[in-house]
Amino acid sequence: MYNATRTMAEAIASGLEKQGVRYKIFNAAVTDPNDVITEVFKAKGVLIGSCTVNNTVLRPTAGLLEVIKSLRFRGKLGAGFGSYGWSGESPKVISDSLEKAGLKVPLEPVKVKYRPSGEELAECTAFGESFAKTIKE
Repeated sequence: MYNATRTMAEAIASGLEKQGVRYKIFNAAVTDPNDVITEVFKAKGVLIGSCTVNNTVLRPTAGLLEVIKSLRFRGKLGAGFGSYGWSGESPKVISDSLEKAGLKVPLEPVKVKYRPSGEELAECTAFGESFAKTIKE
């Protein structure tokens, strides 16, 4: 809604890029779910973000997580991130869902209240770098 999670995704992507890891960013609300799942299938790692609404993730993200779970991807890394205004559950919901789907989740999710500050964006970049290093191991 306020592009906070999108801003976080871009900062995380810059961390991936610093480590030489290729990435693609999708908006699950407007991208065909089949296109996203095709990219998940090809990827070594998946980072999923959502703002928190009613103590959980947005519907398109929930649907994506269900499809990932049903396809039983193995050998992939995953992690969650997101923004929130009050309660902040979405990043943990995402990471837990990825783990239950069989992905390895090596990092604690990153979350930001409201819009990310410069310091929080630097944390997102570092999160991306850490995830990239894990992929390269």
